[in-house]
Amino acid sequence: MNEKERLKKLLVHWLEHNNEHAATYREWAQKMAEEGDEELSLLLMKLGDEVSMLNAIFEEAITKTGKG
Repeated sequence: MNEKERLKKLLVHWLEHNNEHAATYREWAQKMAEEGDEELSLLLMKLGDEVSMLNAIFEEAITKTGKG
């Protein structure tokens, strides 16, 4: 396996890991909303949104690594 193939595997792993984190942030945002802490809920949702935007960059990087 060459370095680009290794990098692609890492990028895919990081993307999946980020998706898990984003889901967790959103779950906690819901919990905080249910407890009445709207400010904290909004911050956690913002974290989830920011991770999702970051994931678009990961997807672009994965595409640039080509097939393999």
